[in-house]
Amino acid sequence: MLRIVIGRAGIGKTHRCLTEIAQELKKDPAGPPLILVVPAESTFAMEQALLRQAGLQGVCRVQVLGFRRLLWRILQSAGGVPEPPLSDQGRKLLLAGLLHTLKDELTVFRDSAGHWGFIERLSGTIQELEQAGIGLNFPGRENPAVLHGAALKAMQDANGSEEILQAKAQDLTLIWTAYQEKLAELGLADGAHCWQRAIQGVEKARFLDGAEFWIDGINWFSLREKQLITELLGKIKRMTITLRLDPLALGQRDSEVFAYSLTSLDELVGLARKAGVPHHLQTLTGEGEIVSLEPDSGVGKALLPPRFKGREELAHLEEQLCCPKGSRVPFQHNPHRLKIVSPSNRREEVEQAARYLIGQAREEGIRWRDMAVAVSDLTLYEGLLTEVFSDCGIPFFLDQSRPVHWHPLMVFLSGVMELLTRGWRTETVLQILKSDMISSSRSVIDQLENYLLANGIDGELWLNPVVQEQVRRAFADEADIDHLLGPLLEFYEQLNGERGALLSGTELMTALWSLIEEYGIPERIDYWANLEPGQDDGKFPNYPAWDRTEAEHVDVWNLWVELVDDFMQTLGKQPMTPAQFANVLQSGLDNLHLTRIPQGLDQVLVTSPLRILNSEVGVLAVLGADEQHLQLVGGEDTILSDAERRALQAAGWSLEPLGQLQRLREPLLWYSLLTRAKDGLYISSPLADGDGKALESARMVKDVKALFPHHDFDEAEIDLPCTTADAARFVAKALRARKDGREQESDKFQDSFVLALYQWLVDHEEGKSALRRCLAGFGYTNKAGPLSSRVVKQLYGDTVFTNVYQLEAAAQCPYQYFAGAVLRLEERERLQWDARVEGQLWHEALALLTRYLLERGQDLAEMEEGSLQQLADEVWQEAASRLAPLYAVAVESYNYRIERLGRGFQRIVEILAEHSRRGQFRPAAVEVAFGLSPGIPPLRLDLGPEGTVLIRGRIDRIETARAADTLYVRIIDFKRGARKLKLSDVYYGFSLQLLVYLAALLDNAQTILPDGLGRSGLELVPAGVLYFPLSEPIVKVDGPVDDEILAKKLLAKYKTSGLLLADTNALELMEAGISGRSELLPVGIKQNGELYKGSSAYSLEELELLVTYVKGLIQALAEAIRGGRIDIEPYRKTTTRACRYCPYTAVCRFELGVPGCRYRYITEIGDDEVLKMIKGAAAEEASGTDEVERGSLAGG
Repeated sequence: MLRIVIGRAGIGKTHRCLTEIAQELKKDPAGPPLILVVPAESTFAMEQALLRQAGLQGVCRVQVLGFRRLLWRILQSAGGVPEPPLSDQGRKLLLAGLLHTLKDELTVFRDSAGHWGFIERLSGTIQELEQAGIGLNFPGRENPAVLHGAALKAMQDANGSEEILQAKAQDLTLIWTAYQEKLAELGLADGAHCWQRAIQGVEKARFLDGAEFWIDGINWFSLREKQLITELLGKIKRMTITLRLDPLALGQRDSEVFAYSLTSLDELVGLARKAGVPHHLQTLTGEGEIVSLEPDSGVGKALLPPRFKGREELAHLEEQLCCPKGSRVPFQHNPHRLKIVSPSNRREEVEQAARYLIGQAREEGIRWRDMAVAVSDLTLYEGLLTEVFSDCGIPFFLDQSRPVHWHPLMVFLSGVMELLTRGWRTETVLQILKSDMISSSRSVIDQLENYLLANGIDGELWLNPVVQEQVRRAFADEADIDHLLGPLLEFYEQLNGERGALLSGTELMTALWSLIEEYGIPERIDYWANLEPGQDDGKFPNYPAWDRTEAEHVDVWNLWVELVDDFMQTLGKQPMTPAQFANVLQSGLDNLHLTRIPQGLDQVLVTSPLRILNSEVGVLAVLGADEQHLQLVGGEDTILSDAERRALQAAGWSLEPLGQLQRLREPLLWYSLLTRAKDGLYISSPLADGDGKALESARMVKDVKALFPHHDFDEAEIDLPCTTADAARFVAKALRARKDGREQESDKFQDSFVLALYQWLVDHEEGKSALRRCLAGFGYTNKAGPLSSRVVKQLYGDTVFTNVYQLEAAAQCPYQYFAGAVLRLEERERLQWDARVEGQLWHEALALLTRYLLERGQDLAEMEEGSLQQLADEVWQEAASRLAPLYAVAVESYNYRIERLGRGFQRIVEILAEHSRRGQFRPAAVEVAFGLSPGIPPLRLDLGPEGTVLIRGRIDRIETARAADTLYVRIIDFKRGARKLKLSDVYYGFSLQLLVYLAALLDNAQTILPDGLGRSGLELVPAGVLYFPLSEPIVKVDGPVDDEILAKKLLAKYKTSGLLLADTNALELMEAGISGRSELLPVGIKQNGELYKGSSAYSLEELELLVTYVKGLIQALAEAIRGGRIDIEPYRKTTTRACRYCPYTAVCRFELGVPGCRYRYITEIGDDEVLKMIKGAAAEEASGTDEVERGSLAGG
């Protein structure tokens, strides 16, 4: 007999089922089975509810099952299946293998065949076909390219593409046929086979004899489920099925909410008639009594569900949701049990929800287990919920499976898969070694990592026997390296013995399993699983520190073993390359999830809306109720649209239009969600997401608001703290708002209330502790230093040894100097080709070129083009062989890079030759190191009686030219890229290099230039200091240009910058016959001999003044250093700031808004204004009227 019990939400259908089962148990505890079938996610909760209802500690007669578990129960009783059934994961793996085989035969799906997302969606379509009971002889198999005329007409009516439909039908036919044939070939049983066997096995299942069934909480059934129900009706004693359906809708048949329930009712009646068993339609009264109904008559009036008695606002909500929107009646009072809030962001939303739940527990006496939180997107809220609920002391269970990519086993396996697909990237190898799955000390792995990075070992170099031997010899204990890398190399060579060779899935998986065993991973997992909390005897080092239970190690291992079983079952005989094997297996690893199990009984359930539709709770909080995220149904299928499904239906394919079905079901889903709570409903819709983007409330939330126009909930009630920890946070927020001057926010906090709350907290030990934690950062400052005099004395003594780069760093930010020069922090050494390496190569080549010229007595100006190019090439090859031998092995594009830089070097040599042809300056010395060797002393500056600063450096190139009794000298510094010297940078101390080098040269001229001075008695005059750009410039042209114009454009890219002596003789010696703007120098000369405005030329007195200023600036910087100043005060100008290229930002933690972090703002000053300021300062210093503040310190 079939009994169908219908009723609206809360009428007592589930309660009636449990009551009847409890009564049967009391009559006969050992009688025939009593089977309650519910949605899979509700089985645990229903078992608990049944035990409470029956008042028993345990039962053996009752079974609470989902349809899938009922299926296996019948199969076990009827003889089972010959092979383990194909799992969902196994189906996807099998489809992945088939799609690879069929890829060339597919049309529409060819490009998507290799993507796991497509495979997952295709698996769903395959399941639909299985549910429909379609076998090998399905429509279209004989001639898949030709669809029935009705199908094409349906597609035309929907304005769809007939060609695409034809192609999709052909592809699906091909895949489905291959899938069914593969199952038969492997002897596997998929879901369709299992359902069919179970349906056929009902008659043989002895445990069903005399059984009674109750099916509750399921409002629609698949084809297979309906077939199973039909068979059960002919076997069991009685079946009761409940449907969420308003009896009033029976006579109307046009209900929006219950439309699909009416369809299910008609289908169930048809099943009873087909099975030849009587059926009865019943409903419940408000008192829980059964009332019989006629299928088309309904009842005369609506019945108030018992769940909502005494709760008029929730009863009104339930009643009006049953009605069409146009006929709904608003509630005329303030709904006290219904709260709709709009917090400003998600954190505030979760905090308010926590306070609401605590209020319900504290003031209404509702147990935690009677509360639930339905979250629209658990991935967005999981972290916030965990943090806030834990802080507030709310016990909760997060009903969400989580991925296992965090586990060391998954990290190891993912690394191995990446090794097979992307090759021996050092990053991948280190991922494997650092996964904690390999027994080795962390220090050995860290040393290996540093060695690999410093020597540029990557890619194919790993497979080079010479490199492998070098790695082994680099470590004292070669056995450690053999243990780390040996099994991995053997595994890779085993799988890639013959490039492109195909291996069976079994061979590939066996090799991987052997690797796992060779590293001792199963023993390590077993050891971790049996490890007591806090215990570690060091047997397997590197036990990962995490907040996980030891049992999860076993769970993760079991998931991996199940994946291996599925792979071997479906793809064991499939030929594939190692890369294809890795891609398939990695997709499987990405889809492994752990299911959580509740650790207690009295806790708040946190779940998704769809998983709570059949649960009765006291209080329900719906979070994230915005239109973007709160969606109870999905869209159309991405493989087949609704129009295509309807067209295929016309051709005999049993594929329902999913989008249409979901739209029909959606009203009932909303109705079910909003009627779960019997004591209180709380709906929260945040105004903005995590990025501050505005969010709109969901449509159903707006409909609920419209039903309660007098909703007047003061959100201040849930803004006030409700626990000790919450109160401490509240006080901290109030104080912070007041301190930061955020008046609009601070006005929300009444000073008297905050002070009273503060006093209450400090009067209690728990509150004092919580307040201490919250206020710990209240007085935080990121200010650094100053260092104590004792520390300064230990660091520097009486002498500060430094160089120009460190001094410029001190001027830009004192902490940058401290981190680099004092702490000597360095980035990890890496062998990588970058601009620094290219600059070093060019510097070395230029120094070598000059030495060649000096040794051979050659002059670039006198060399022909061919000889010049030959010399440049000879020098370049020698410089490259000196500096870049490691790069030749480690950098794949080494030859190309060297060739490209060689062409650039030839161009640079040509420009130097052009300087020599146009002028008289010739190189006198290169790579002049002062303070770095015994030959030339450092630049020495006194700091008064307290100490000295010694500056070391290296001058790239010194050139001289003689005129009568004067020896002009100029300094050239080669710079990668173009750099312009601005006097404002000199003034602030950001660009000291050229003038410091000039000062060092003038102080040590007799030592540096012994041949030019001394014996000859010449007067040494500085002619200038210049930056020479080292670059490979790009010349932009609008069209074809001749060689002469192109050469001029190219020459302009190599124009020097710096400071020159405004002396006609000196300029003539640099470039003879300058007329107009110079092509080589930063000057221009008019026809009357005057300099152009903007020329970077200065009198000898001005140059000497600049040198003197720089010396004084260095003394001021050195005094600040010796004073222990390490302030985090980077400079900032309009377009630049000190932090842009600073490598120490992670150390100083500079962040605007944090106390102790501020920029030192610098204004741009023109060169003339700078010179005027320096002259004025010098005059004041000479007169002794004022103590001069140097530019870089004045900004501080």
